[in-house]
Amino acid sequence: MTEAIKGSYQEAVKTTTAAVSGALSAEDKWHSAGLAVRDFFGTEASIQEVKAQFTADAIIPALKKKHAEALAIDLPRKNSKEYNALDASGVARWQAVDEAKKKARATAATMFNRIVGYAFPKEKAVGETKTLKTRLVKTLSTAIGDIEKAENPDFDAVQALAHLRAAVAVIAK
Repeated sequence: MTEAIKGSYQEAVKTTTAAVSGALSAEDKWHSAGLAVRDFFGTEASIQEVKAQFTADAIIPALKKKHAEALAIDLPRKNSKEYNALDASGVARWQAVDEAKKKARATAATMFNRIVGYAFPKEKAVGETKTLKTRLVKTLSTAIGDIEKAENPDFDAVQALAHLRAAVAVIAK
């Protein structure tokens, strides 16, 4: 192995180790934050009631600067008097800012949902573990129902239903 390749491998190992360590540290932080949120709010419904305020106080300040800046920009409503007065370059800028705002809101919503998930994890009902057999029968049954409800399908529905029912029979044995 040459030194150039060794150096690249060592750098790959170093950066991967740092990434894994950082991910584990971040996971611990999410768990801690989830506990703090659960301890304060008590129920998922309680935090959902103040979602906008909590997002503004706890999530938006931690987002990347570009997201916070995009959310801070006031845009005229589409098709409003101010919007209609914009020239082509103004409309292009409006669209760019609108898209940035959408991305920032989506990121904030993802982070809010993530903290809610850590604070109030969904518990699987006992016996809810689905086997491949169960999932396939459900999926095929849904497809059968969809075909039966379809008006004027663009394929041979009778033949498709026969094959799907045969597949369900084989799997359900």
